[in-house]
Amino acid sequence: MMKTRVVQLRQALDEVRENPVGLPAATAAEVARALNVYLASAYVLYHQYKKNHWVVEGPEFWSIHKLLDEHAAGVLEDADRVAERITALGAVPVSGPAKQEEMSVVKPEPEGIFDLRSMLENDLQAEGTVIRTLRDCIRLVYDPGACGQSRQAALPVGMAAAAGAMLFAVCHHLIPESHGHGHSRGATLALLGGVAAALLLQRTGS
Repeated sequence: MMKTRVVQLRQALDEVRENPVGLPAATAAEVARALNVYLASAYVLYHQYKKNHWVVEGPEFWSIHKLLDEHAAGVLEDADRVAERITALGAVPVSGPAKQEEMSVVKPEPEGIFDLRSMLENDLQAEGTVIRTLRDCIRLVYDPGACGQSRQAALPVGMAAAAGAMLFAVCHHLIPESHGHGHSRGATLALLGGVAAALLLQRTGS
């Protein structure tokens, strides 16, 4: 006769423990909750990208099929970084599909195959919503409001997540896209000009 194994829950989703960042529990919980909303939304977006990646068809099938898969991979990679930062706050990343859909600010595209234009518009709208959610997370940790200046200690967490997302988007999507279609020279010059302008502004500001 097999013995029933008793499973003990070590930490609930809404429970926050002591964190190495040194944030008060209330502040860590607030930031983790906001990041979990972003994390849940990112996973809903990921599944939508994958669905449209699987079903896309037409004369531009291969390029769009590949592009949607790259976007899905980028969202997944960024979501993984955010989940690790939630853990660093002493909290638990949301991981169950049902709970992710419940917490997500992105509403999943209905099941089925739609015309290509509608699918891409839905993807674009969902990604815009996810980006705005990340901005809300950054605004939360930067605003010295309800939790006082203790929230400032969480700023590196939010900024690191945002920086990672932006760098991935630039390196994986914007630079390769800008250098295609015979415009590589102009794109390279524009990129160098942008870097030079950023360095000049930084030097002027300091």
